[in-house]
Amino acid sequence: MVSAAHCRSLSADFHDPGSVGVEFKPAIPRVMTDRLVLRGWREVDLEAFADMGADADVMRFVGGVVDRAQAWRMMALFAGH
Repeated sequence: MVSAAHCRSLSADFHDPGSVGVEFKPAIPRVMTDRLVLRGWREVDLEAFADMGADADVMRFVGGVVDRAQAWRMMALFAGH
């Protein structure tokens, strides 16, 4: 088992939620311009992402249409899970 001290040494964004245990929250940069915000994935992004994945015109060059469950798995993979 990895100690909490070792975890803190690996990540500047270490978070100890108390009774829950040790949790890593890797730093995901947020890039903002006048017209664009790039940020990490959020659970609330699923509906729009699933809608996009269900659109044949959008998905024709990137592997084809995906259902909601596949969209959720894709988001998780993109987020590093």
